[in-house]
Amino acid sequence: MSSLWGNDYFTRKRASRQAQMWEYLDGMARVILDTNNVLGATDALPTEIAGPTPQEFVDLLVASRRYPGGFLLVCDGVRWDDAPKSLPGGIQVRFSGHGVTADDVIARVVSQSSISRHLLVVTTDRALQKQVKRLKASTMDSKAFLEELGFDWQRTAQAPQPRADAPELDPNAVLPPEVVAEAETVRPQKGDISPSVWSKISSKVLKISKPAKTKLTDEPPVDPAHEPTHGTFSFDSKTLEDAERIAKGHSPNDP
Repeated sequence: MSSLWGNDYFTRKRASRQAQMWEYLDGMARVILDTNNVLGATDALPTEIAGPTPQEFVDLLVASRRYPGGFLLVCDGVRWDDAPKSLPGGIQVRFSGHGVTADDVIARVVSQSSISRHLLVVTTDRALQKQVKRLKASTMDSKAFLEELGFDWQRTAQAPQPRADAPELDPNAVLPPEVVAEAETVRPQKGDISPSVWSKISSKVLKISKPAKTKLTDEPPVDPAHEPTHGTFSFDSKTLEDAERIAKGHSPNDP
């Protein structure tokens, strides 16, 4: 009798081995994609991202609301030349290999899963949908899944980007001497500091310099009457006489 598993014994055996190899994904992958089937309907995506490459498709899955549940992408045949080289956590890509279809492997994975009620299979293949539903798994049409994927992408693209953090200051950086000198001349004002901090500041820091007091000496005060007038000079009579003798060519000591 023809079935989804195929008529050939070896085909069923290979599909079973593939399913056993991926059974460990049950605890991670909640969404299983019939990948070739899904990629054939990418015209359902918004125009800006329609027809994505395999790597771009993986990026769309990361933006999906279902990404936290994990994805298992089951592909027909052997590895593609343009298959993603690296994958983010939560996404696995597997190829069915020669002689086995992705439908065969997906059905076997669901049948051997202990959490089949929590699995979602994305495909438009009606036969596969019926098979996995009998195994208690849920299904979603590829077009509906892609429309949801496009909506999630648009929501992520329109989200405001976080502001860049201000660069951290180096506490060990040495300021230029002129900056330090200028900072030392600045005195804090009460309005610039909270009362709790203001009360703890030393009074010496806040003290405003006052003019220096005049130093007291023992010298007698100068008599204003004998104090020379600003801009003039005063000589005694003896000095004036000596100056007159010198002007006449005589010695100051001559009579």
